[in-house]
Amino acid sequence: MTLLWFLLRVIPAIRELVRPTEVLPLKVGDRSAGEVDLADEARVLGSVAARRRVMTGAAAWIGAPVIAEDRMRLGQGSVVGGPYLPATVSAPEVELGQGAAVYGQVSAPRGGPTF
Repeated sequence: MTLLWFLLRVIPAIRELVRPTEVLPLKVGDRSAGEVDLADEARVLGSVAARRRVMTGAAAWIGAPVIAEDRMRLGQGSVVGGPYLPATVSAPEVELGQGAAVYGQVSAPRGGPTF
């Protein structure tokens, strides 16, 4: 009975390792699109770049540098990088939501208000 209880917890983890479903890379080929809007709780394994603006919903995670040529807004609780995964955020103006975190450098020549 104990073995069955243990397997009930392990089987979903093994299934996720074999066929991951939670995190999928966002495929953005170039910056010609102009704007990138990420939904709440979106996960991006690579970098994000846009000719105009980058906007993230609440609790989004981006694992690499984020670059916008005009403006960037990181939603409430959004995270760029990680403790062992430094990432740069760069835009003329960067807005940070409550609880947003950047594990690396923030470059915002025109300022960085919080909301």
